[in-house]
Amino acid sequence: MRRNPGVACLAGALLGTLAMLAGCAQPRGDAKAAPQAQPVDGWAVVYTGDFKGTGKLPPDWQVISGEARIEAGALLLTGPADGEGQLVLLAPRMPGSVRLECVASLKGDPISDISPFLSADTSGYASGYLFQFGGKANTLTYLNRYDEPVDSTVKNKPLVKPGQKHRILAENDGGRLRMVIDGQEIFRYADPQPLKGQGHDRIGFYTWGCTLVIDKLSVSAKAAQGAGK
Repeated sequence: MRRNPGVACLAGALLGTLAMLAGCAQPRGDAKAAPQAQPVDGWAVVYTGDFKGTGKLPPDWQVISGEARIEAGALLLTGPADGEGQLVLLAPRMPGSVRLECVASLKGDPISDISPFLSADTSGYASGYLFQFGGKANTLTYLNRYDEPVDSTVKNKPLVKPGQKHRILAENDGGRLRMVIDGQEIFRYADPQPLKGQGHDRIGFYTWGCTLVIDKLSVSAKAAQGAGK
């Protein structure tokens, strides 16, 4: 039987159209909505330090002692030669579990303390947990609770290397405290009476007799908990 060329062409065109429509009905791989970022291990970032440019301290920071400024994209906190430098983050507030991560270094001679504090109030570290890295004139690293050392955490190393940028993690996870320096866990401590709630909802930094340079900073809270203002 002889085929009609016109009919064959029409059938081919119809099949091609159907195939094209079927292809349009299928979701394309690059058209899918990107998945939203999920908290890691229950933690969600609630604050990231923006230290762009040079000038005055951002309004969300308060200096308790010493002097602070933004310089060349970093936050600088300077304590006098015989005294402390200390500043606190005013907002957000974190009344429960909180994790602080930073990249920081010290300048000066002598040097002492790249020391973040957690679960404090606006009076500073003595009202919360002070994670002392290179404390006591860069001779010890340990945890202070209410301005008293926790004996089981006291170490004579690691210590701060002048001018070197160190990566630091300080964490209070429901009273389970730990400090990690340059990828190495330095101590863990479970507080039988955790500091939390109103009056224990601020974080900050402490140094002594030198200049603390903070290049990067992020603060996280448990996702279910969130943070207040």
